[in-house]
Amino acid sequence: MPDQVTEETEEQAPKRKGRKLLLLGLLLLMLAAGITAALTYHIVSGDTAPPVLPPDTLPEVEVRAVPEEDGTGEGGEASAAGGGSVHLSFTDQVEISLADQEARFYLSTPRTSNQSMILDLLIHDTLILRSGGLPPGSRLESLPLLGNAVLQPGGYDGLIRLTFYDPVTGEKAAVDAEIPVKVTVAEGFPEDGEN
Repeated sequence: MPDQVTEETEEQAPKRKGRKLLLLGLLLLMLAAGITAALTYHIVSGDTAPPVLPPDTLPEVEVRAVPEEDGTGEGGEASAAGGGSVHLSFTDQVEISLADQEARFYLSTPRTSNQSMILDLLIHDTLILRSGGLPPGSRLESLPLLGNAVLQPGGYDGLIRLTFYDPVTGEKAAVDAEIPVKVTVAEGFPEDGEN
């Protein structure tokens, strides 16, 4: 009898070894599929920011927009001919206070412009803030952050994108403008007079 048990075990040994190799192969295949799926998800959804789309019609006037006191005229003459005229004054520096969740900058459009606009600030293709409508003859010096990104103190390369609209019809213009800016993020705003 002991010889019979030994013979059965020797016949079953190759089958067990084959099953173990098959299970090991399936386990490795499942592991490879899991890693591929994780990398694909990370590359497709993690590294690509969704596009930031401006509205198709002019939004309501930005509540923080202040009328310019030195603006002259009621708008450019180009609107009567179907064109547009935009004049801007701006700084290429933006300060962000994490404590206030607010950005400070300067953008002014005199009354000689005949286009309204909205302002977006983007950092690494992420929308950080968006204004309401800015009519000709107004200026803007601060906006609250949208909370779309977690910012750390330090310096960033940013982009102000201006989207233009007909102030009468509210229709979006065919041309936008982009202004590269340096963004400084700090825990709070520097005191007046500090650099």
